[in-house]
Amino acid sequence: MIGVSCNPGTFARDARILVDAGFRLDRVLPVDQFLWSPHIELVGGV
Repeated sequence: MIGVSCNPGTFARDARILVDAGFRLDRVLPVDQFLWSPHIELVGGV
């Protein structure tokens, strides 16, 4: 399963729910998709 989020706070919240349910978070990759803004996208694999 792959999760993508533009909000690190909600990504962390949702990842915690999945980990607590028994999933294992293997990787989190930050993606600086918009170089002219401070926003960052997160991609995680469980």
